Amino acid sequence: MINEVKRLFGSDFSRVKNNSKAYLIEFLSVTVLKLLIIPIMIKAWGLNTYGVWIFLMSIPLTLSLVNIDIIDATRQELTLKHNKSTKFLSNLFSNSIACTFLNLLIFGALYFSIYFLFFDNLKVLDNYDYNNFKLLTVIVYFGICFDTLARNVLVVFDCSGLTRKTTLISNNFYIFQTLAIAFIAFLTDDLFLPVMIFFILSLVKLIYSSFIIPKEKIILLFHLVKITEIKKIYFLSKSYYLNNLIGIIYISGFNSLVGIFYSAESVALVNSLNTLFRWSISRATHVLLMPLNYEYANHFKNKRYTKLKRIFNYQFKLLLSILFLYFLGSILFGEFLFNIWTLHKFDEFKILLFLIILENSVYILGNNYLFCLKSINKFYNLSKIDFFLSLFILFVIYLLAFYSFSIETLICILLLRSFFALILSRYFYKQQKMIN
Repeated sequence: MINEVKRLFGSDFSRVKNNSKAYLIEFLSVTVLKLLIIPIMIKAWGLNTYGVWIFLMSIPLTLSLVNIDIIDATRQELTLKHNKSTKFLSNLFSNSIACTFLNLLIFGALYFSIYFLFFDNLKVLDNYDYNNFKLLTVIVYFGICFDTLARNVLVVFDCSGLTRKTTLISNNFYIFQTLAIAFIAFLTDDLFLPVMIFFILSLVKLIYSSFIIPKEKIILLFHLVKITEIKKIYFLSKSYYLNNLIGIIYISGFNSLVGIFYSAESVALVNSLNTLFRWSISRATHVLLMPLNYEYANHFKNKRYTKLKRIFNYQFKLLLSILFLYFLGSILFGEFLFNIWTLHKFDEFKILLFLIILENSVYILGNNYLFCLKSINKFYNLSKIDFFLSLFILFVIYLLAFYSFSIETLICILLLRSFFALILSRYFYKQQKMIN
């Protein structure tokens, strides 16, 4: 297989290999940490406090619907235009930083307004002493701000093909942060110290990233920031904005709805199942896809459409093989492994487990087509349709949760949405000129 990959990428094989190694290291370290840390934190804190912690950390991502993600759009645009002048690239980068600041201000206003208004109605806090919970949400918000700015700064590595740098930096900070929080969990069940660790390390990550990025071709120059340029970046980011709204359903939005309408134990069960059977395989496919984020854009920029198509077809075959093994292994051994991993804390989750595995498999297949379109910034029409579909799905899930339907029913609604998204993504991929 290695020889086939070498022939496929040719002179680019060394870059792909190095970037893939970084993503593989990230996958292994994150997976091992998740497998170890979650049972440790459940043991140290108990299901109730751990469920509150998951809910607390999911709040910022849920409200990211106002945080138009210009980071991914900027990274891909810088990659597609990397042969342009230093002034052009610096102008795009500088205005993207300005957009991020503006986004975070808007995001903060909605963040504090919604959660401070509805704070007393959160069922997940019924059995938790939340005297300082409002303060915790403020600290988490600023930690998210620092982490978001750090990601924006690190695109300087990504657009030149050095995605391994960004990956390893982010991974190292994540490892240290996770271990520190797990250690604190054994000392106290007060969430203030873990939140402060998240805040401080996010700030350190931003400072460190700002110092180490190469400044030869892309420079942060605030005098280049102009309203007209900011408008252009927002327009460029519209596809990613819609795609982020869609993603809310799959990440923090679902956790938040479970936290609002169900118990802390339910939040812990859903998060634990997702960690072992959803995010683990997502990170595995992440290793396969992410090195191609630069490669697709690079080949598209140079009009090497035939090679781009060959790479996509090859990685799609690998993805199908991975998903087949994942589905079969999870069905046969999933319940047994989950019980050992969570210290037999949960009962009656077989149907929920099966639905999560099936929905995630369909979602990943659809996301595979979307990934290729995102790498060349050609997915606005797809995002528009999927956005309205996802709004409808989110509303249906809210109603079902409000009327106390089972969590299994909510997953079935997500499954229907994933089937529609798969069909849509494949259709728009087939419409691209590079394919035909």
